[in-house]
Amino acid sequence: MKSSEKQQYLAEGIFCLKNFLSKEQLQKLKVCYDWGRENPSRNAVEVFANTRDAHYNDNANPNALPMYAGTLPDMPFGQLLADLWGVEGIWFLAEELFAKEGGNVGRSPWHQDTSYIPIEAQDFAGFWISFESIPAENSLEVVPGSHLGVLYDGTKYADPQKPTEPLWGADSGLPPLPDIEAERMVDSEKWPVKSYATQPGDVILFHPSALHGGAPLGAACPERHTLVLRFFGEQAVHRDIPHHIFPKLTAGDPLSDGSYLQIHK
Repeated sequence: MKSSEKQQYLAEGIFCLKNFLSKEQLQKLKVCYDWGRENPSRNAVEVFANTRDAHYNDNANPNALPMYAGTLPDMPFGQLLADLWGVEGIWFLAEELFAKEGGNVGRSPWHQDTSYIPIEAQDFAGFWISFESIPAENSLEVVPGSHLGVLYDGTKYADPQKPTEPLWGADSGLPPLPDIEAERMVDSEKWPVKSYATQPGDVILFHPSALHGGAPLGAACPERHTLVLRFFGEQAVHRDIPHHIFPKLTAGDPLSDGSYLQIHK
């Protein structure tokens, strides 16, 4: 990334890396994606099941790790992040798979990944990789700069008609998630949104603390198959959340303790 591009990403929490992956690299990741669909983990779920907005989601499949261990070290993710953050050590946290199909699936609710993932760091990033050509209006949407602001409670993802239903509630100490779509209908300037059109090989780099969501499908984009890869650097530490998914860690413990796949040294 050029210096100006780095500064843009650090300020906005989103940047599109054009032609970042070669055809061969993208195909290797598609093999990983397809394997994950054929061998789902216990985390796999049909989000908004039995509604028109139903779509597939799976993440952090432990049985998929050997495939990523054999693929990611030879990809450009680690070097880009090392240059971006000015560090050497880069670790792979986990993958996430999405599949929206059928041409009429609505948007994924606005959220911040760090409402769910107990990590605190600026050196934490996600790569949003779709295998189709995606128009900007059907792509990942981010509120630019929101990764530097308030961390809100998450949403339960239980009912598409309740996009802000609290994940943790008052006990979390996090403020409720605003109804961003409803507020945008009243004042489009209150929540400015940034998205990018992508072609296969393009990758959207985003900060997991940014408010973001997947835009709905439409006639120009009847399906979207997306692989998200998340990585962290040397400064990433554990942050407590109500659901303690890293039982061996307490707040402030570094994540770079040898428990995760290191892709850059």
